Parts: sequence; structure tokens; C-alpha cells
Amino acid sequence: MDKLLACLVAVPLLLAGCQTPDGFVEGTRLGIVARSPVQFPVIFVNSYTGEGLKKFPENAWAAVDVSGIIPPATKAVYLSGLLIITHGKASEVCDLTLAYRNYGDAADHPYVAQTIEAESNGGQRTPHSIWIPVREGNFEMKWRRSTVGDWPEHCAYGINLNLVAYLR
Repeated sequence: MDKLLACLVAVPLLLAGCQTPDGFVEGTRLGIVARSPVQFPVIFVNSYTGEGLKKFPENAWAAVDVSGIIPPATKAVYLSGLLIITHGKASEVCDLTLAYRNYGDAADHPYVAQTIEAESNGGQRTPHSIWIPVREGNFEMKWRRSTVGDWPEHCAYGINLNLVAYLR
């Protein structure tokens, strides 16, 4: 009888994704892209051209809706791509950071990704990959840069991340 009760309790938890005591959520199915990972670009920001700045304003939490890409009940997505800095002529340290959080979370979480360029006319292309929890087909991200002004005098910043896998 105890085993039957344990199974009746465990099955819904398994289907819903069990939260382990250490704060992790487990899933049972992994989906990966069928072809090239760039087929699902979900975050693209280019401070030089202005592309993505309305959707992902600097230093503000923005929802990233991936519900049209992933199946219902997805628990997490895996993003991979580049953090980009093209240094201008000015003598300055250019720093780009990214932070992520659950959709609807009110906490201001610290950044988990960073790239820096200190050499004038230099540049950085830093690979970045991360698993992010998803709620209602969304997660939130925030980016920050250390300098302002336009390239070619000042630094230009870019974020190019593609969804390459999901867990449900």
C-alpha cells in the first residue's frame, strides 16, 4: 500500500517536474534543434544599429517569449551564442553583462555572463551558453554596458543568442 501511495504521489510530480531539495527542477525530455542552431534566434541586440534596443532596453528586465518555439510544459531552455564588443577610439574600458531570471520574478539577480574590452580599436567575441528556467513559455533577461556614446568614437555592444535545446 505504501508503494502504491508513493507511486500515486511520484507520477504527478514527475510529470510536473520535480523540484529537488537543492533548488533544481528535473525534467524527463530533452529537445535539440534539428538543423543549424541559428534557426531560433531569441535575443539579438546591436547598440550600434539600434536593433533589439526597443525589445531589450538596457538595464531593464525584459521578457523573452519562446512559447512559439518550445512545447508546452517546458521547464528550461538552453541558449548559446556570442557577447560582442567592438571598441571605439576613446580610451575606456567596455564591459557588457547579462542577467537572467524566472518570468514574473521580482528579484534583481546579479549578472551571470560578462565580456570586457579595454584596448582601443579592439574587440571581443565571447561565447556564452546557459540553461534558463522557463515559466509560461517565457524568461527574463537584463543587459548592461559600462560606456555610452556611439561607435566609432565609443564602444558598440552586441548580444546574439539562439535557442538550441529545451527540457520538459
